[in-house]
Amino acid sequence: MALVSALAWALSACGDEEPPAADDIPARPQVTDRPDPRLRLRLEARAHSTDPWARTVRARPRQLLRFRAIIRNLGEAASQGRARVELERGLGLVGISTYLRRGDDRAAGTPLKPGLTRQGVVLGRVPAGETRLAFSLRVAPSAEPGSRLTVGASVSAQARRAAGTAVVRVVAAAR
Repeated sequence: MALVSALAWALSACGDEEPPAADDIPARPQVTDRPDPRLRLRLEARAHSTDPWARTVRARPRQLLRFRAIIRNLGEAASQGRARVELERGLGLVGISTYLRRGDDRAAGTPLKPGLTRQGVVLGRVPAGETRLAFSLRVAPSAEPGSRLTVGASVSAQARRAAGTAVVRVVAAAR
């Protein structure tokens, strides 16, 4: 008898609502889960291949500089990532050297099409872990010694964004 009264009490607590009819249940459940990337970006440069990577470099007018954007996704993989670079006047992109490298594969890289500075380049899938984007910039011949030129980079995926900057300090040309 106690079981019957406990069951009656539990049913009364549920209210008078009836369960939905089979016609009311969608055949395909809606997917509401979106990837949740957590992006970080560090922008570094170097003037010579033997120099260490740094956030600030010194360079002469006409000098070619190498940059890398280290993108870390501490969350879930995301699709359709996009990267952009913003340059101050006095720096020019050498787009032919832009490539993308994922993980620890030091030898291989995927060449990217030009367009890094304007609309940005589509990275495609941004996996969890580390992705590197490398590109080259040349200091303009007209860059004034003593000036500071800022390079900004950003990455976005699934409505998340991360950004970083590097600084080029222009020094007088060697005589």
